[in-house]
Amino acid sequence: MQKSVLCGRPAASGAGLSKTFLPKLLAAEGDSLLLALPTLATAEYGAPPTVSMRMAQDQDALLLTFVLHEKPANRMPEASFLSFTPKGDIAWNLKKMGLWHKAGERS
Repeated sequence: MQKSVLCGRPAASGAGLSKTFLPKLLAAEGDSLLLALPTLATAEYGAPPTVSMRMAQDQDALLLTFVLHEKPANRMPEASFLSFTPKGDIAWNLKKMGLWHKAGERS
């Protein structure tokens, strides 16, 4: 499974800044990972220096918990995205903000 994190924030000029970063694995234990984002992601794009991710199975569902650690405060609007691609050619759905979505659809 390939994982990447897209971080973005508005620039002082009003133009948006965004870039995709691949995190570095710091530790893994059981179903949890601790990942570090590059210094550039934190300094220039407002990303947290570390994130943790936990994947757990609940019957036929995968529960994914993603936590931002030491996220710098920012009064400007910003967004971050987590993307991942499961191995295999399978159809799957995800539940986001209480609503079910088909994978690959934009919401």
